[in-house]
Amino acid sequence: MGRKKWIIIFCFLFLGLSALFILHCGPGLVLLVSHIAWEEEEHPWVQCSFDLPEGLGVLTYYQRQYHPFLAEYDREVSIMRSGVTTPRASLTWNTGGRTNIAVYWVEKVGDDGPYVRLFDRFGEIDIDVNTGRVYLNIRQGEKLYSGELLAEDVERALSVTTSSHSPPETAGKRCQLVSGNREKTDHRKLGTIDGQSAPLRFVPATVASSQPVAESAK
Repeated sequence: MGRKKWIIIFCFLFLGLSALFILHCGPGLVLLVSHIAWEEEEHPWVQCSFDLPEGLGVLTYYQRQYHPFLAEYDREVSIMRSGVTTPRASLTWNTGGRTNIAVYWVEKVGDDGPYVRLFDRFGEIDIDVNTGRVYLNIRQGEKLYSGELLAEDVERALSVTTSSHSPPETAGKRCQLVSGNREKTDHRKLGTIDGQSAPLRFVPATVASSQPVAESAK
């Protein structure tokens, strides 16, 4: 067999194997390249703001998509009071799509509070209006436990360990038992952060949203 024929056979084999590789691995390579490119890009945050009761400031909610294909989001909040804005604080990740967030007002009692409470299917969060600190709440029966949520904890915050014999833990840290006004669940509703339609917006409780609020956020 001549050299030319061997070259032709080799070319056909190479093309055939390349085609098989693309058929089997092509989609995965496309996803990998897209994901790498996604991580290297700077993705814009979108936001919405609303006034707090009693003239106590303005809360701004931020979110940005962190997955190239799925509707999953980073989430942050900040509070502006008397012209000064608190550092943006991280919330738990949204790992499950476009979601509405119910917003409640937890009034100040004594030296505790006030708080803005956010509630959706990913849990219950209290934001201290005075400091801008974020607390992840965990309800165990009729008891409320809470722990401060820091930026480095967000990745593990959805992992909650509960026991009937000890306080629950989140992100590997033990939560503290909370009593008083924060323990209640019947606080005044301020409205809904509408994440199901674009653009992101805050819908006051006195205004009907164009999208129904998710069952977990009512």
